Amino acid sequence: MSNNPLLTPEDRAALAELPARLRKTRIPTQLRDTARLRPWMQLFAYWYAFTSKHSTTEACIKASELAHDSISKHQLTQLRRRPDFQELVEKFQAGGVEGALAKLKADLPFYVDSHRLGLEMAIKEKDYSVIPKYTLHALEIVHPRRNDLAQQNLQVNISLSPKQLAVEEADAIEVTAEPIAPDSV
Repeated sequence: MSNNPLLTPEDRAALAELPARLRKTRIPTQLRDTARLRPWMQLFAYWYAFTSKHSTTEACIKASELAHDSISKHQLTQLRRRPDFQELVEKFQAGGVEGALAKLKADLPFYVDSHRLGLEMAIKEKDYSVIPKYTLHALEIVHPRRNDLAQQNLQVNISLSPKQLAVEEADAIEVTAEPIAPDSV
């Protein structure tokens, strides 16, 4: 439970009840999208990549904390065996641009939730001057106002062979045409 002094007792009770509510409305395993790593799995991969010594119990506790649900040792073992999880851990450990991009993608749900929370707070406070800063950016991502292809200054270089250049620079060819009389039988 959070010790944040800004939370009301009702907020603390709602936070304490949250994992239980999630278990009640759990999506059956058959219906879950197992083709990609869920956000908590990506965050766990980051933790796993940079934690040198940890027991299986510690890993289960951390995974359960990130998933807001209980994660068994068997589930954790299955996760560690997934090739996409192993690849993500390697990207984090490699660092550099790939590691930074992987971390940014793992944190994307947090940024989206924070964006929405900021907008909700602006609406609640009736701070109408801030609302366009949230909404216009989100709308621009979903439906751009401009056509990016039209905005680009494209430069096309055409290379001509000497023969093609001579034909291009020569005077226009004059063509005269006369109608042919139809055959009379």
